[in-house]
Amino acid sequence: MSRWREFKKEKGQSLVEFALLLPIMLFIMMFAIEISMGAYYKMVVNQIMLDVARVVAVSDNETSGALNLKVQAILTAYQSQGALHILSRDTSLFSVTWTTETVDIIYKIITVTGRYTGVRLPFIGTLPIGDQLIYPFLDHGTGI
Repeated sequence: MSRWREFKKEKGQSLVEFALLLPIMLFIMMFAIEISMGAYYKMVVNQIMLDVARVVAVSDNETSGALNLKVQAILTAYQSQGALHILSRDTSLFSVTWTTETVDIIYKIITVTGRYTGVRLPFIGTLPIGDQLIYPFLDHGTGI
């Protein structure tokens, strides 16, 4: 009978220990979720920049207006079809720029810079995501 009394006393102790550890465990879990959300958005921004670099690489002889329309189509596709919408209705949250540099006669480098400031996480707050992609390619339009 004395073992039963000891068990009843320990029952309350485990409840107190659980109540003390639960907030810490929830904090660690929510922080891990937020870090993974930030990593997801960074991967999506990198994929957008890779798609923009590919479009710029194959659109060497097009006008800047036509190229800008293609880039806007890429951004619209990610806005409407992404698993988590990377762009909101405010287009000022995402910016992408690119430059083309000729290294050799047929070897070129496209540098794409993207920045997204629309990620708002509950604990971290606004998370600006920016990255730069250097995309090398061979220019086959020179005839060499």
